[in-house]
Amino acid sequence: MDFEFIVKMVSTVSVAVIGWIVAHYFTSRRDMANKRREIQTQYLIDAYRKIDGAIEPVQFSKEWCESLQSSFSDIQLFGTNQQIELAHEFAEILLTQEKINQNILKSLLHDLRADLRSELGLESTDSSIGHIRIHETKNT
Repeated sequence: MDFEFIVKMVSTVSVAVIGWIVAHYFTSRRDMANKRREIQTQYLIDAYRKIDGAIEPVQFSKEWCESLQSSFSDIQLFGTNQQIELAHEFAEILLTQEKINQNILKSLLHDLRADLRSELGLESTDSSIGHIRIHETKNT
């Protein structure tokens, strides 16, 4: 065997192995970032839905309280600084007042919606957020 041939083979194999390692490293990082973004987005979507349901509660049921507590935790974990500040402001007011301050919740919903729409690549919107509550009526 020719020494020159061996050097060419070793260098070719080395470049291929190094290329594979580098590609694997960057693919792994991209996959982790995508998964992290996917989890964060899902939790914030869930928090958005729960807060939307808490805007005008019929009553302060156990489920309502648990839903709001869960949303508060999710926002502290995955939210932006502005969202966390709004959640804290709402919590402080909730502790000192009997009536829910809907303006803070609506501000939080607007901020969550803007962040989620941006993350999902959707068009930004300044439209107001509407709420609908349908309650079962009992026929007597």
